Amino acid sequence: MTEPSAPRGALLAAVSLVALLLSQGGAAAGFVTGVGASRVAHLADPANGVTVTVGVNETFDSYAANAFTFTLAGDSSTAARSYTVEVAISPDDPDTRASWNATATLEAGSSTRAVTVTVPAEAIKGTLSNTPFRFSLLGSNGTLIDSAEAAIDVRWRSPPADGGLLQLALATTAFWALVFLYALHLHSNERKLRARAEALERSLQGAQKDDPAEGPKR
Repeated sequence: MTEPSAPRGALLAAVSLVALLLSQGGAAAGFVTGVGASRVAHLADPANGVTVTVGVNETFDSYAANAFTFTLAGDSSTAARSYTVEVAISPDDPDTRASWNATATLEAGSSTRAVTVTVPAEAIKGTLSNTPFRFSLLGSNGTLIDSAEAAIDVRWRSPPADGGLLQLALATTAFWALVFLYALHLHSNERKLRARAEALERSLQGAQKDDPAEGPKR
């Protein structure tokens, strides 16, 4: 008789599914809180009592280097372990995906370790709105432990910090310098023309004194 094998097969399938979920270590359970400059991504390795936080701004100026500091914190049950933290842009698009990472070793117990992942200047080209970024915590062997996603506006060329006031001041100064030089040039030409006119007038007056038709001047 083969009928009892069906429930047994279903039970084995359920056990396999639970084992698969447990083996993933709670991956992709991370989340993001806050807005603006206070936005933070939260990751964790619950099996080792580790929590991770990283600041996530809403804008990304790609013309300059961008640093993301991951802070790893353990509790009394934490065992010493090495981790890799990663920042990835367009993580689900194989054609445009790019990632940067760093490694950190957390000591046993209630210890804290900060590690920075730096995205080099101009590593991302173009201005992109609501670009997906993924912040991940991985094991030393590259296995994903946890991750969180956030949309960030990438700015390829941003205005200077002073809003362009320096450039405006320099342009204004250059303009008035050109105006002054042009006025000086006109003034110089005017003096030359006036001198020529006076010389011509004196020449005409001298010619009238020697004109025989008018006779000698007395």
